[in-house]
Formats: sequence, structure tokens, C-alpha cells
Amino acid sequence: MRLRPLLLALPAVLLLAAGCGAKKINETKTLTLDKEVGARSIDLPAPKKDIKITVDFASSDGEVTVLVFKEADAADLIEADATKALVKKRGKGDNFAVDVPAGTAVRVVARAHTAAKTDVTLKVIQQ
Repeated sequence: MRLRPLLLALPAVLLLAAGCGAKKINETKTLTLDKEVGARSIDLPAPKKDIKITVDFASSDGEVTVLVFKEADAADLIEADATKALVKKRGKGDNFAVDVPAGTAVRVVARAHTAAKTDVTLKVIQQ
């Protein structure tokens, strides 16, 4: 008789446990860069374990530079030292992967556009 209430509670416990895992990163944003706003970013929280993310970007007009920084290295989006970036890519569009260490918040930055105005679509996915 005591086994039945335990069996009835088991599915609820399993559903609760399944929902407690960390959500995978899946961010897509369109960032407008122009003469007034020279850089924009997507900030990602620090993961609990090492992860790999893939970044896809496309610029509607002209080339753009996309960099992935540790958040502490990119307090100023325009002036952040590109040599400190984990990855740096330039073009109208590209994709790349980057390893993000556990406990490290990162910032994906789009800047240095060649057109007067461009819309940069950034897609960041955890693999």
C-alpha cells in the first residue's frame, strides 16, 4: 500500500529534476550600428562548466568586426583591446566557435563597421 503513493510521486519528481539543468545558450539579436552607435554587444552569463559556443554573424551593409571577450576585458565596447579577445573575425558574415571557460562571463561585440549604417545579426548557440 505504501508503494503506490511513491509511484504516483515519481513522475513529478523526475519532471522537476529534468527542468533544473542549466539552459543552453541560444541567442539571436539584430544590432544596428551607425555613426552615433559604433558598437553593440550580447552579454552571456558565466557557465558552471567549460562550454563551446558557435557565433554566426551577418552584416546587412559593409564589413564589421565581431569579437568575443571575457566580460572584464570589454568594459568599453569600442576601446576594448582586440588582442585580448578570445576570437576576432572581420567580414560581411562568418561563423566560428570559441571555448568559454567555466565561471567566465563573455561579451560578443560587433564594432568597426565600414558602412554608414548596418544591421548586424548575431546568433550565439551553445554546442
